[in-house]
Amino acid sequence: MTVITGTDIGDAEATRASTSSTSGPMDSVETITDVSRDSASVGVNLCGAVSIHNVRILLREWISSTPAPQAEDEEVLISYLQDLVMDKNLEQVDLVLKFMARNLKQQENDNWLTSLHRIFTQTQALVFHLYGSRLASISV
Repeated sequence: MTVITGTDIGDAEATRASTSSTSGPMDSVETITDVSRDSASVGVNLCGAVSIHNVRILLREWISSTPAPQAEDEEVLISYLQDLVMDKNLEQVDLVLKFMARNLKQQENDNWLTSLHRIFTQTQALVFHLYGSRLASISV
């Protein structure tokens, strides 16, 4: 799973915008500002997917495409969930974790279930650290 974070996309667009030919120095500054504003308005996303519908599609494709997740993929998902926690979007965290648990039960793949356990544990630790309570547990 190739991962492009929102920051990478924003940096690439800002670089492209700053190197584009414009009529004056202020035009390029405005372009960079517009790109930065667009990147910031996207919010927390998983490889560009923001809505729960799009995140589910992405996760479903990821789960079906490989017999075991790579460490890098796991880290990206952990980072996404932690960003949601920091954004106080605990409902989406809950929906994503439950969706993964439901789909992985159907797969009956120990590699995936172990990965989900690590993802849940790290997300749970951040929630407890920030809010002093725990997420509803998921059964895997």
